[in-house]
Amino acid sequence: MNHTLRPCFHLAAALLAATTLTQAASAGSPPEDRPPAPSVLAGDLATATWKAGPGGLLVLPDFNASDLPLADLDIRPAPGPQLVFSDMPEYFRTGDGIAMQEDVEAGDVRLYVYHVPTPDGGPKVITTVLENLGDAPLRISFQRYVFPTPDGYYLRIGKQGLIGFFEGGEVPEDRIVPPGGRIPVDPVMDQTIVSYSDLVHGFYEFSIDQPARLTVLQRDPEADSAAAVDTLPLLPRRLPDTRPSGAGRGLFPISNYEVEPAPGAAPLDTADGPRRILVADGRIDPWITGRDQITGLEDGENRGNYGVIYRIRIPLTSSDGRSWAVLMHNLYPHNQFCRAQASAVQVSAGKFPAGVVPIPAGQVFFREVGENVLLQIVTPSSDGEPAELELLYSPPGASCLPTPILLFPLEPGRS
Repeated sequence: MNHTLRPCFHLAAALLAATTLTQAASAGSPPEDRPPAPSVLAGDLATATWKAGPGGLLVLPDFNASDLPLADLDIRPAPGPQLVFSDMPEYFRTGDGIAMQEDVEAGDVRLYVYHVPTPDGGPKVITTVLENLGDAPLRISFQRYVFPTPDGYYLRIGKQGLIGFFEGGEVPEDRIVPPGGRIPVDPVMDQTIVSYSDLVHGFYEFSIDQPARLTVLQRDPEADSAAAVDTLPLLPRRLPDTRPSGAGRGLFPISNYEVEPAPGAAPLDTADGPRRILVADGRIDPWITGRDQITGLEDGENRGNYGVIYRIRIPLTSSDGRSWAVLMHNLYPHNQFCRAQASAVQVSAGKFPAGVVPIPAGQVFFREVGENVLLQIVTPSSDGEPAELELLYSPPGASCLPTPILLFPLEPGRS
């Protein structure tokens, strides 16, 4: 199945539900008489759940997930790399230029690039240039490297970015940059010619041993990236006479979060009913802020917390002999702009081995009313010892946020 989405399905559009609820409602609202959420997955629902594999689709009643109680969780910053985010302006609507430029310290860097070239601008290259600001040669060593082939299928690209980042995989060889020298961070991206409406998305983690400057730019294919840093204009956050685009840009001090039960909170017990885990919603979990070196803004938002990794640890128990079904839920199947969702998470072992779960498996996205995606089934020990569920989650590009994770008590069944 090959659905090519229109260019309006971009990273900023993913914030529709979180930031413009009136507009979202006008684009298609759920019925007022929605059924309540099930208190437990039993009967046919339990049978279907036990038969499903990781990433499998489960059709539940069209309930309002916001009615489910939130798990009492503590969301706190954790040590991590410097996060450099480039998504503003998301579209190079006025032509070539520099969309993001940030100086970073020696150490670990996570880089998230998400841009679309100029409409009707012909062939272009969108790339990131690293300049050695130190007095000694700089070594760049990659730990994570993901660059999906650019095209107009944004949901697929956002999903591939997360799968590749969580799985790891092959990375480029180390390179050395002399003092004052410049190189493209990703030579493949630097050699990839794109046109509107191709999405250029790179998700990287690397270490450097000298301070450096990172510049994200669009240029003509025949231009030299290193030289273009000196000649291209620095673009404002909002281009003149254009509508806003993008979720933010800059250098952000927070790149990782630990999510655990709040102090004094007991492990989740199946006897107490379902629970909801919610992060990256801009309210319960506020948007991170950082520096925009081009404009001098010190508190620019990353409206989506894109590039942030959440390590979620939840102790689970069962005093009634049930298991836990862990599901990814879509809040917006009734909304024409937001109904499709595609992503991936890394999950600890349970009924299925630990690993990366594509959301969903076997197809790029899910969007129908009632569809949820199974991530894991956890059966706590009968002796009362909690079983720990651990998830690595990062907000997916091109899907509307937030994307809640639901935990349902699950009646025993057969797979």
